[in-house]
Amino acid sequence: MAQLDRAAAQLEELVPGVVAFSVDVARTGVTVTYVGAIPDHPNALAAPRRRRPVPAREGEPVTGDPLDERAWQQAALPDAAPGVRSSLSLPVIDAGTVVAEVVVYGSAETTFTGRCGQVARIFGAWPGGAVSNADLCFDTRRDAAAAPVRLTDLETIDVAAQILARERGLGVSHVRDRMYAAAARAGIAVVRLARLVIDDRDRA
Repeated sequence: MAQLDRAAAQLEELVPGVVAFSVDVARTGVTVTYVGAIPDHPNALAAPRRRRPVPAREGEPVTGDPLDERAWQQAALPDAAPGVRSSLSLPVIDAGTVVAEVVVYGSAETTFTGRCGQVARIFGAWPGGAVSNADLCFDTRRDAAAAPVRLTDLETIDVAAQILARERGLGVSHVRDRMYAAAARAGIAVVRLARLVIDDRDRA
């Protein structure tokens, strides 16, 4: 959490108007969200809205550049979470692999205009992979709400991997990889396999 606090402080200093950010770690599937002060909306981000398509009106031609991020922002604003008027998504890459995604939320449509590089440096992200206004609904808040359950599952998997590693004289990381592969072949969740391993140990 100290890293999140430091990032929040840097964002507040360098990018006025940031109201929240989320970090989704690819390896664990855990999303952590930091919510700051939201002007005029003290409880605005408590319930993200459900995303819905914005259809063109009947008989209205679809014109303009389909890659125009400004046009997409205007189309998405009616469904935006209260207090959120812009978002910036950035991948964090290590050795050519995306290891995390950072999504930062702003209170104004121009919060991140000209500031992509600054935000990327704070998180060690790749500015070339930035996407603007892809999550005005603040969907990552819902993902973060599931983080405690996901963390409990990861702890269960680690306990099972340690049990098998001791029994077989193998490395924990190697055993964990084999557990994921075995669960995939069996068509079951790896946490279910982990619970079976722990239950067998407890019955022994």
